[in-house]
Amino acid sequence: MIYFIEIQASIMKRYPAPLSLTTWVTLVGAAQSAVFTMIVEHNLSSWRIGLNIHLFSILYGGIVIAGFIIYIQLWCIEKKGPVFVTVFNPLSTILVAIFAYFVFGEKLYLGR
Repeated sequence: MIYFIEIQASIMKRYPAPLSLTTWVTLVGAAQSAVFTMIVEHNLSSWRIGLNIHLFSILYGGIVIAGFIIYIQLWCIEKKGPVFVTVFNPLSTILVAIFAYFVFGEKLYLGR
């Protein structure tokens, strides 16, 4: 992840359009995920998605949330540099655990 943010910082110097860069990063990530999933998951029935909440949650998580996160990272890289962004990466794991505890009622265990 650290190398990815350093690459983003060098790209931002030459390509200062964060919205289109966010689109490209998200599309390449989706393509890589699809190829990896095709290698791992051979059952074609798991690829079928109906026009229901599953499709909308995938689109929302993949387009809106991932795009927003990458855009915020690019903005922070532009303003403060790549070190500032990588410092807060461990904090995001802690925030996800706290959010899951309070919103979804997941149990937290020490050490995992």
